[in-house]
Amino acid sequence: MGIYLLESGVVTFDLPSNKTILVVGNSFTECSINDNILTNVSNMSQSGEGYFYSYLKVKQILKRNPQIDTLVIGYSYECLSKSREAWFGSTNFIRSKVPSYFFLFDSDDLWSMFTTNPYDLLYSVPRSIHIGLVATIKYALSNQSMSSWGGYLFIEEEELEQARALYIADKKNDPVEFSPIQKKYLVKIFNLASSYDVKVILLATPIHPILESGLAKYKDHYYSFAEQQLHGAVLINHSSFDIPESGYYDLEHINHKGATLYSEYIKQYGFASLLHDKE
Repeated sequence: MGIYLLESGVVTFDLPSNKTILVVGNSFTECSINDNILTNVSNMSQSGEGYFYSYLKVKQILKRNPQIDTLVIGYSYECLSKSREAWFGSTNFIRSKVPSYFFLFDSDDLWSMFTTNPYDLLYSVPRSIHIGLVATIKYALSNQSMSSWGGYLFIEEEELEQARALYIADKKNDPVEFSPIQKKYLVKIFNLASSYDVKVILLATPIHPILESGLAKYKDHYYSFAEQQLHGAVLINHSSFDIPESGYYDLEHINHKGATLYSEYIKQYGFASLLHDKE
């Protein structure tokens, strides 16, 4: 079914020809990169997206969009932490993500997930078939392809004070452990992009100073993994980028005000000219 959905046009990963920079990642980049301002950028980030799902998307997008010359990957201090294992193997994430992505799995992807959580993977297969059939019918009736794989998220609200309280109670005591599956698929994304001669940028988007300070324990591994395993990628650390308090949604995400400020900055200077700020 997967080959049919992709080759028939039922599912499409085609981007406009002016989109030469692809952004993938989780809610950090989803909320920060406004591709309405950055007209040559396609932000395909999605909340709760681990590198496993980013890899599946990037594989299809690069195959079908030769104009892409730069891949920006959301790479924050916590992105390799053990807590991100849940984004791959937990019941909630498998049942919400797999049905839309199952037809993109190759044998290695399938085995990785099956050996982690076979029950919820198998549980999700009928829904995946259902989504494929509905997409096929919709395409036959209206020539409308399944094409929504992420995008910029406009956030109006500010919940900073509540986030401060939750962080004090919950975040600061997290243990420093790392996720093998996140590492594996981040390296696979990097190698895939390199095979297409696509430049890779690892981007940490702005986070609140309280959180930036609290995550200092991850910094050494953050830098060393990029240097040792992703050699040749450009590392841009904007975790401490100056955003006013009114520009934050919570400690981890900026709202639309912050995203406008940040995206205008990128528009002025360009991804390629930005330097990481190693502290």
